[in-house]
Amino acid sequence: MNIEKIKVIFVDLDGTLLNNENTASERSLNYLMALKERGYHVFICTGRTIEEMKGAFPIPFEPTGMVTTNGMAVYLDGKLVEKNALTKELVNELVDRSREVNMYYELNPIAGKRRIYKEDEQWVRQHVLSGQPASVEDGEFLSRENAMKDGVIDWIEASEHEDIAKIYFYNGDPEEIERFNEGLTALGKVQPFANFSSSLNNIEVIVENISKASGIRYVLNHYHLKPENILVFGDSYNDVPMFELAGNAVAMQNAVPEIKALATDVNPYSNEEDGVYLYLSDLLK
Repeated sequence: MNIEKIKVIFVDLDGTLLNNENTASERSLNYLMALKERGYHVFICTGRTIEEMKGAFPIPFEPTGMVTTNGMAVYLDGKLVEKNALTKELVNELVDRSREVNMYYELNPIAGKRRIYKEDEQWVRQHVLSGQPASVEDGEFLSRENAMKDGVIDWIEASEHEDIAKIYFYNGDPEEIERFNEGLTALGKVQPFANFSSSLNNIEVIVENISKASGIRYVLNHYHLKPENILVFGDSYNDVPMFELAGNAVAMQNAVPEIKALATDVNPYSNEEDGVYLYLSDLLK
């Protein structure tokens, strides 16, 4: 790894910067801000929307920018500079498919609260009220529990879904997710879209040809930089595109094997051990 060439740092959230309680440590955030003061461009690069990040940072945190929703939106200096949205037709088709098999879903707009149709509230809530399945990671189930709290979800009418950046599907049974994904693969041949998983219990659908890598390319073009100038941190399947792009890619100790295989280095520390801070503070002394 050529440290002198690194100009931009992209950090994933879930399973990377965040611990299993979905919170970043104060020292990691302070260190990232210190790197920004030293001249590095520091970016969050996540599958989450802006709304889904609320509560993740225990102190004020202002990175150089963010690539959110697996590349569907890019922010520079707090301003939205790039956005993409799913068509209404595709949103309706995917929601209909989730209803057929009682698959939990959330509609994630580019800005604002997550949305679920009012008519689906009872059975969607039941997915969470029935308890945490053994296969579901603590952080993911905690997010679902938080979603069911008053004021977190907008329970909307069927016509109220403008600017949907991502549809998130969840099920406590990985086999159900796999079967649902097979249907999405067939649909994708007729109505193109991209889909990712950040765990065995979810699927996230976004616009075709959009990924964390496409968001990173926007940033690279903005700064007139190359892949060799970036350092990325990640742990899961939706990080594959950015690991394939980046000149320097660090897999967390808790990362899935596919990510470790693509990495230029494997962090000896996990997200629970504040691995991003420990790795960076040693690398960029």
